[in-house]
Amino acid sequence: MSTRGAGPMIERGLARLELRRTAGGALVLLALAVVIVASRVDWTPSASRLDDDVAPAVLRGLARETAWTAALALLLPAIVLHAGGIIERWRKGEADWLGAAPRSRATVLVSTWIGCSVGAFLLMTAAAVAVEVSRPDADVTPRAYASHSIAAFHRLEPGAGTVTEIASPPRTETGGWRVRVQIIPSLGANPTSRAKVVVHCGGEVRRKNDRVVRRTWIEVDLPAGDDPIVCEVRNMGGGVLALPAERTFELSAPGGSERLGSIDVLTRAACALAAIGGLALGFGAWVSGATAAILAGLVWLVPAIWLAGPSWWPGGDLGRTLGMVGEGRLAEPLDPLSFATTAIVAGAGLSIGVLGLRSWRFPR
Repeated sequence: MSTRGAGPMIERGLARLELRRTAGGALVLLALAVVIVASRVDWTPSASRLDDDVAPAVLRGLARETAWTAALALLLPAIVLHAGGIIERWRKGEADWLGAAPRSRATVLVSTWIGCSVGAFLLMTAAAVAVEVSRPDADVTPRAYASHSIAAFHRLEPGAGTVTEIASPPRTETGGWRVRVQIIPSLGANPTSRAKVVVHCGGEVRRKNDRVVRRTWIEVDLPAGDDPIVCEVRNMGGGVLALPAERTFELSAPGGSERLGSIDVLTRAACALAAIGGLALGFGAWVSGATAAILAGLVWLVPAIWLAGPSWWPGGDLGRTLGMVGEGRLAEPLDPLSFATTAIVAGAGLSIGVLGLRSWRFPR
């Protein structure tokens, strides 16, 4: 019996059934239990805790990043394996009542996908609560709002410098905006390696210099306004430094509590699971559940790696978001296009499933 109030392609009963199965599956509940126990442990490297140069916000961020990495590593495969085996389980014991009811194959698949996606979201929400409950301390931290990449990896010999102009988004009059530059030691770097960043903006000049012994971000406050930002980076030490090509410059502003980082990870993971789950569900009409899960993961992972983690791909910038959480900062706001691409990828997977469901039973 289809419930038209929820839309012609959705049957609430099937969606609720799959929600309970996804959120109550033995494998995912075991993974969630391990996540809850692991989140109570401080996995921050002891060297970082003993290093006086590491800020408390970074220590909290490292602990949060490690807990989330464990949660994703355990829950994502478990949920995708569940989604990939749904049709296989149907064909083993539920084909009669699914095939006999007056509903289309598309309605069955879409309703099941919705229930699976909502169940996955609830599981990831439980993981987020576990991560945050075990970390009572939190402070206000910056949020990245824009980044700027240079054309290619750029080496800075001792005494050399480079100038880059960055288009600036409108900044509030209250201030708090900053630009930070990513600098890494190159071959020949030594403990005397230092870099100076000079920022020209709105007729003002602001500068800062720092020692560079590992990947370092040098941060400079910006004046209010929306004038273009000109950044000069100069090597002031005796070692060779370099500017990476990706995300060389980053603009940030006060963004709120560090706990918002878990929401950033949760929303991206939910988009990724909805997309991969739709693919796994569809592939499961043609191959075994495990094979369907592997194929779905590859279809999602290859573009994410090939395109260097685009923000519009479902969960494409999940790794970068985790890295920002580890720095005690907040990632850029979720790209609205990721919702559209999530629907497109999941829809493609469900379409594949409709084609494979010519029979509710295993092909003879």
